[in-house]
Amino acid sequence: MNPLKIALVGHGLLPIPPTGWGAVESIIWEYAVRMRARGHHVDIINEKKRRAFRTLLLGPKYDFVHNHNERGMSRMRIASMLRGSKLIATSHHAYAFQNLSEESKDLLRKTCYAPYQLCLTQGLAKLIRKRKPGVTLEVLPNGCEVSQFRFEPSPGNGRAICVGRIESRKQQNLIADAAKKAGVPCDFVGPIKDDLLPKGANHLGEWSREELRSRLTEYSALVLFSKSEGQPLVVVEALAAGLSVVVNDAGAPNLDLNQPFIHLANSEQVVEHALPIAINQNAQFRRDIRQYAELHFDWDVLVDQYLEILQRWR
Repeated sequence: MNPLKIALVGHGLLPIPPTGWGAVESIIWEYAVRMRARGHHVDIINEKKRRAFRTLLLGPKYDFVHNHNERGMSRMRIASMLRGSKLIATSHHAYAFQNLSEESKDLLRKTCYAPYQLCLTQGLAKLIRKRKPGVTLEVLPNGCEVSQFRFEPSPGNGRAICVGRIESRKQQNLIADAAKKAGVPCDFVGPIKDDLLPKGANHLGEWSREELRSRLTEYSALVLFSKSEGQPLVVVEALAAGLSVVVNDAGAPNLDLNQPFIHLANSEQVVEHALPIAINQNAQFRRDIRQYAELHFDWDVLVDQYLEILQRWR
């Protein structure tokens, strides 16, 4: 393949690479690092909408503009048309597919401005195809820098962990209640947006990327019980660290639910039942979990797939 010229467009709100929180920023950075290592020219445009538009108009011509900022899609469409670049959209928004909010409808409409769609999940792909029949579309999940996550094959600490912003959408209060009823110690990591953790819940604060990569493997299971998600990066990060996972449908896109270390739990009662099983069985599957992450979610694997898609679209 001849070298590609690609612009990866972020939100302009957090630095790339991220110094702390910032899943989308981390994803953009991992794409850029690996694409550059393969000999392609990749620029990161991490500016707010108007400045990103101006940068694209005045900068070099790209083969592809891959926009990860739904709110700036209309400007990116105009800039791409004027410069003769192909515009790709990836939406990271947490869509509740059965009950779309007004915000979700607005972001979906803007995402559909792009003629090329790279969707994180089949659910979003179905939604976009319904709104825009004949769209050029592929599904490619978020990945993880698997090798950068410390992995200990020895048993974890017998604790569960929930990583993510503490907010009503993620329902950490229900996780805390289920874990308490199950007799499973559970730690919570992430910045606090909503005051919903019950009294006595063990909140460890916000971890840096380095802390997450180093400390996650100490645990036995990750639990996530959100009302909605895009494709949660932390789930594949937990797999890279060797943890079993307990997730509901929102946290399970792109996962093989036949794997014995992936537990689907769509009610608080099932979370309560599944957590002890996931923790007790974790030592048995830790090496298999790590290998599963390497084969299906490692960024090197996914970037190769990404390049194959771009070659077809070029």
